[in-house]
Amino acid sequence: MIQSMKTLILFFLIAITSYFGSLNASAQGLFFKDPFNSIRKRTSYDVFKKDVNTFHHHYNIDFDMQFPYTNPFGYILRITDLKHNEIFNIFLDGSKDNIIELNKEGYKELIKYKFNQQELKDKHWFPFSLHFNLDKKIITMRINGHQRIFHDSSLPKEIKPDLVFGRNDYVIDVPTFGMKNLIINGDHEIDEFPLSQSRGNDVYDTNGNKTGYVQNPYWGINDSYHWKFLKKLSSPTNAGCCYDPYNQNIYYYNRRFINIFNISNNHTICKRFANRCPVEIYLGMNFLDHFNKKIYTYEVYKSNKEPQDVTIASLDIFQMKWTSESKDQLYAQEHHHGAFFDERKQELVIYGGFEPMHYSKQFYVYNLHTRKWSVLQGLHGPRKPRYFVSVGQYGQNVYLFGGMGNASGDQSVGRKYFYDLYLLSKKTKKITKLWELNWKGKQNVVPVKNMILFNQNYFYTLCYSEFLSDSYLKLYRFSIKDGSYQILGDSIPIHSDKITTNANLYYDHQQQKIMVTVLESKNDISSTLKIYSINFPILSASEYAEAIKAPESEKWSHTIFISICLCCVAIMTIVFYRKKNKENLVQQQVRIHLNKNQLRPNSIYLFGNFMARDRKNRDISYMFTNRLREILCILIEYSESNGISSKSLGTMLWENKSIEKIKNSRSVTMNHLRKVLEEIDGIEVIYQEGAFKLEIHEPFYCDYYECLKRITDENTNNIELISILKRGKFLQEMDMPTLDPFKSTEEQMLIPTLTKKLDEAYKKREYNIAIELAKVIFYADPLNANALDIQIKSFKKLNKPYEAKNAIKIFNREYQKDFNEDYNYSSNKPED
Repeated sequence: MIQSMKTLILFFLIAITSYFGSLNASAQGLFFKDPFNSIRKRTSYDVFKKDVNTFHHHYNIDFDMQFPYTNPFGYILRITDLKHNEIFNIFLDGSKDNIIELNKEGYKELIKYKFNQQELKDKHWFPFSLHFNLDKKIITMRINGHQRIFHDSSLPKEIKPDLVFGRNDYVIDVPTFGMKNLIINGDHEIDEFPLSQSRGNDVYDTNGNKTGYVQNPYWGINDSYHWKFLKKLSSPTNAGCCYDPYNQNIYYYNRRFINIFNISNNHTICKRFANRCPVEIYLGMNFLDHFNKKIYTYEVYKSNKEPQDVTIASLDIFQMKWTSESKDQLYAQEHHHGAFFDERKQELVIYGGFEPMHYSKQFYVYNLHTRKWSVLQGLHGPRKPRYFVSVGQYGQNVYLFGGMGNASGDQSVGRKYFYDLYLLSKKTKKITKLWELNWKGKQNVVPVKNMILFNQNYFYTLCYSEFLSDSYLKLYRFSIKDGSYQILGDSIPIHSDKITTNANLYYDHQQQKIMVTVLESKNDISSTLKIYSINFPILSASEYAEAIKAPESEKWSHTIFISICLCCVAIMTIVFYRKKNKENLVQQQVRIHLNKNQLRPNSIYLFGNFMARDRKNRDISYMFTNRLREILCILIEYSESNGISSKSLGTMLWENKSIEKIKNSRSVTMNHLRKVLEEIDGIEVIYQEGAFKLEIHEPFYCDYYECLKRITDENTNNIELISILKRGKFLQEMDMPTLDPFKSTEEQMLIPTLTKKLDEAYKKREYNIAIELAKVIFYADPLNANALDIQIKSFKKLNKPYEAKNAIKIFNREYQKDFNEDYNYSSNKPED
């Protein structure tokens, strides 16, 4: 008993002293995205601090700031002196004049600083400070090391500041900006706010105390774990896509048009070429020649090629004009080859690829001056026939990773997945094998065709199981030295059963983001491009789980008191545990049973099978055709922002129809949806400012909205959340591609939160709740090994061996579907 008490107290003290220390500072940040953002420091303190709101000598505000890549305009900060009823504000105008001002509101401008916008954007995060020296009557403003000073004889001897960032009072012009590492100090008081949270409205200082409040927060750390869906573009024919890091553009082109998506402002421009692309685009392979400002598109082979058929062409990016470059071709298509462009030599080098019944190990080079393909001469060193190889270059070194094939190159022999890294020296043309990993027991994956290298310590690439029609891309960071790796961020869905499907990743230095393009096709004729981003540095699942933990207070006076209480609770718990445990478990079962979602009138359910109920609580799901269900879900997704434009909705749903037919189809379908929704009170479709959206009010109920509310509430009841999710997988029977981003976003939001709740429930010995949480996790991730582990251990704690065996059987059945082998279960967590 005494030993148990010691363990409990030690655990509590460790927990109480852990807060934001392990978090990478670059992943933090609070972002102001709309005019309703505001953050304020609390003006009331606990009884242990006396008169800390009034400062007599100094008052300083320091933080790191980030500007967006749009032109910011508005008020960043207002400081109200509650003693003298005076207001100071920081005003930003990045639209034209590029100035930051300190003003005494209603009186005069105190400091004006004209900044270099590009300098601040290149810095990404830059320091900003505002210091009041009340003794010397001096105000100092510093921006990225540039200092401006104002002598104000009217400064009072003392100040009682009420500090608000963003919207305040009548001020509604709030610029888009980011802030982190906020430090407020004066005299002998100091408050530090890392602003490193992932959710919630309370703002914590570094000691874990709630000392601030934020409205409509956008916490930046989530964008360092979750891939952010940015844009979807479509082409009725095969297309290619490439990235221009110098102009921050993603180019998506077919033979007649090009879409230019700028990642700094998320704007898309569609242009028609001056002339038709002379290459018949099939795979859409390409590379960017930045020196000559050209995009080259190429097909290494065309069956039944006529002598006049062009295989390589270049596009002048400024004139939007195509030029035929070559009619030369190789002997086979070399599907999924790796490639790199040597800008100094003006040569494209490709390696590997899949030919009819054969895997290639050859290096071919295309010279932009001779306009001919040839075998790269002088190579020496080991290599194996393969395709799906990832290639990247750093200086004079080229790295070749992974893929699949075999030593003979004969497809009939069968294929092997490679997890190896080779180094090709451009200078000596020597190939050196650096390492090969043992991947036994893990799901086989192939890499995408390119990689990112910042140095010669690590490389980043995306890997996925290409043998699954609906697979997921995951970002891997491999050590160049020994092959040790880490999986970063969550995943990106990819439909991979067509030969023209491919994905690529790129790094944007200005925004410090990794960009991913996913090019998919349903039929190898049309094309769809999806663009994603994630902030750098990227967190692993364990780092993210640690980062989103609610901070614990370090107030030792409270700790001593709470520790004594915990000791008493521990003694009582140990004494009565055996008597009460069984009773508590039974009570959990009853509560879970009783809290099953009761079907409500005026409701729509998106978890499990789609269901809609009218004002008389009748099931009217049959009135929603598949198309109506699809549009309804799109409106639910987009209504969380500003709705979806009629043009975007039309393109999304009827992309292959003419403009006139799209308008007609959209009008008929929207009228039908409005008519069906008339059976439900509290929901209607409105068209406002060129966009469709849903207007929601009581008594309407939707389990998706209820889930969102409970997921973002740190104090939500596990049983109530389970009762929502137990109906089944989100959008369970709705397999429309237009809903894939919606599904992905929901699953990405649910899994980290549910995983955290699952671990907590098991630690609290709430085994029935842990079992139910594991079940709902399986809806989103059927092969979640951690959920299985805790579920099995919970069954064992409840003395239910049959249920434990059955759970393993169910998991194994899913595992066999994907890997064609049995799952070898062994607990990865110690019993407690």
